[in-house]
Amino acid sequence: MGSRIVGKLLKYPASMREQTSNHRILRISSTLNNALLKPTTPVGFLRWILFVSLSVALMVYWLCTTPLEVECRCAPVTTLSDRIGDNLISQLKRTSDKRESKLRVSGSDTKRFVFELKRKSAWKKYTSQISRTAAPIILVTTSAPFFELTLNWYLSVKRTGVLSEILIVCHDTEIIERLDAYVAQEDTIGYYPVGVSGEKNPNYDTKDYKSIVSARPEVILLFATRGIPVVYSDVDTVWRNSPLPYVQEMQEKGYDLITTADNNAYFNTEHCTGFIAVAAFPSNETVDFLHEWHRDLLEHDLNQPSFNAIATAYKDVLEIGILPLTLFPYGNMYFGWMFRPWRQGVVIVHNNYIKGYENKIQRFKSYGLWWLGETPCGGRNVLVLSKSVDCSNAE
Repeated sequence: MGSRIVGKLLKYPASMREQTSNHRILRISSTLNNALLKPTTPVGFLRWILFVSLSVALMVYWLCTTPLEVECRCAPVTTLSDRIGDNLISQLKRTSDKRESKLRVSGSDTKRFVFELKRKSAWKKYTSQISRTAAPIILVTTSAPFFELTLNWYLSVKRTGVLSEILIVCHDTEIIERLDAYVAQEDTIGYYPVGVSGEKNPNYDTKDYKSIVSARPEVILLFATRGIPVVYSDVDTVWRNSPLPYVQEMQEKGYDLITTADNNAYFNTEHCTGFIAVAAFPSNETVDFLHEWHRDLLEHDLNQPSFNAIATAYKDVLEIGILPLTLFPYGNMYFGWMFRPWRQGVVIVHNNYIKGYENKIQRFKSYGLWWLGETPCGGRNVLVLSKSVDCSNAE
């Protein structure tokens, strides 16, 4: 049909063809105007409402879910010190002479004071210096394959200005030596071997990953059984603000155990073990729950399913608090359908619901949540935290 119309138009002079073309354009414009802007029938009015609603919905969705354009997706060396502050940079530089003793673990070569959690004398010495009424210990467990994520998490926590001591529990000696150059002197590195193989990219269902997460309740229990408040966090998170005020508010309401949600808590509550807060001197039910979780992990290696199954069994004697979903969203929510204005108020971003170590890093970079930079140094790229780079001490 279109070819026939074009053929007929070519029979006319150019001026007439132009008039005919303009006439058709005006007819089409008039039809759209009547159908969309001036609906005269009920059906036309419904079409107009549908068209406008769909257009607005698509525009709002695009504006709210598109990642924010950040000045640097992978923070370059020239701006990194401006982001985290020169004072923090100076705190994170190595001052090994201030440490008490050298770590006596086979294969390790660091002068930082590192205590072994499984040695009773070292653990007793460490806990004797902790006040049960002070701010909770911020705890994280990690191993060498998670070095970059661990350091990015650590920098994000320090940027919030929290005054709590940070305890990084390492499952191998390699990551102790790598973190030594970056961890501030007021924070502590602990050693808790679990027999990891050092697999480069341990995914969710690998043996190394299961070994690490299975040790989580045991480490938390070391604090809970001694009445020491602790806040555990996964390394694949970024702290944009301090969660401690929200934790304290819920603890004042009577919750000894607090987590974040792993889905829409308004419809089907499922706890996420990527963030766990235990109050000082928790109830016997809370300690029993943690013991049960630990025993179950030793048999099944199913971290979060085990936690939620036991939470269901304990629902009549123990109520576990859940932090607000809009402030502590899970990965599918923050990186998926969460509106951009809501993201601005998020306290902790959890980079879950995605497989692959490099994929996690890339997603952090895409959303401006990556605080590490790289610079050439002696023919290789090294991680740096400031503008000035000393290649002799670079990781």
